[in-house]
Amino acid sequence: MKYVLKGNRQLTIADEMLDRYLNEGYSEIDSNGKVAQRGVDTTPEGMAKERKRLEKANAKLEKENEALKAKLTEAGLTW
Repeated sequence: MKYVLKGNRQLTIADEMLDRYLNEGYSEIDSNGKVAQRGVDTTPEGMAKERKRLEKANAKLEKENEALKAKLTEAGLTW
């Protein structure tokens, strides 16, 4: 069993449900009440920060993808 906390709400959940609760903004806590793993920040500010992070990562992957396509074209291969 795992313990999760969000605001002032503490729940005991099954081990296999932990990922779901972390994605809903709960944090996993240990038996002493210390945060063991933080959940996803579900505030508007947190979501905006996550969106910027994902957009930046996506731009980097698109750039990398274009470079790899160029290498394939140079080698005479098609995808």
